[in-house]
Amino acid sequence: MNHFYSHHNLKFQILCILLILFISTGGYLTGIKPVIENTHASIMLKYDLNLKNNRLNQIRKNLTQKKIKLSTLTQKVKANQIRLKSKHALNQQIAKFTRLAQDSGVIFEQVKPGKIQPGKHYQLIPITVQGVGTYRSCTTFFYQIHKQYNDMGIASFEIKGDPSHSDGQASFTARLHWFSKSN
Repeated sequence: MNHFYSHHNLKFQILCILLILFISTGGYLTGIKPVIENTHASIMLKYDLNLKNNRLNQIRKNLTQKKIKLSTLTQKVKANQIRLKSKHALNQQIAKFTRLAQDSGVIFEQVKPGKIQPGKHYQLIPITVQGVGTYRSCTTFFYQIHKQYNDMGIASFEIKGDPSHSDGQASFTARLHWFSKSN
């Protein structure tokens, strides 16, 4: 009987072990494995969210820097904004830079406005001037045009000297561009 009892006991023990394994496996599959998978998924989502938050912070920082730069540039544009005059002020403009030429020691022989060239934001009025003066007075005049007239540009100029003139006089031809308001 002892033998039967020990054999029965062994079967019971194996059965208990199998039952424990079955319950453990079922518990793992229905309880622990989903928790582990959810934890892993949660960790991956948090990692992804962290990456996206870091990228968003970089974009915000970049946007802030761009806004500051835009604001600075807008202020510079407003500070340096050129107020163009009407094309009807051409005679006054010519009179002003003729006085500047005289103050610089330059004498105009001819001042000839060209055909108005319309543009979207301004009109360009070419003005050809011919005159005489010393090299120094000519360069002084052109420098003052550049310095004092932000609505005027020097498109081209040519200075010719004649060594036979003892007074150092030179003749020049310049093409100036005056920018006026667009219609």
